[in-house]
Amino acid sequence: MTDLFVEPADVLLFRDGRSFSAANSDTLARGVFPPRPTVFYGAIRSALMSRNGADFGRPAFGLSGPVADVVGTKTDAGTLSIARFALARRTGDAVERLYPVPSDALV
Repeated sequence: MTDLFVEPADVLLFRDGRSFSAANSDTLARGVFPPRPTVFYGAIRSALMSRNGADFGRPAFGLSGPVADVVGTKTDAGTLSIARFALARRTGDAVERLYPVPSDALV
């Protein structure tokens, strides 16, 4: 198992995917935070394929060996998985996991 700390290089916006429709006068984006683990699964899988020269027109993306086992094919999932997903922040060399405040906590 490998631990990854993903740190954005710019502002990230995760929204619900509904279109902005002037006809419905619904012009507000509803953000989704934290993003679902599937967002990061797709990003990590895409990065692995990109780094290893995947060809999306070929079966199994033209990959072989351990990388092919991890990313899988168009129809079969590989061994890539997300076992833990949490918000965290880096302070110096340490990574601190951030936990949500319980709904019934009083300040």
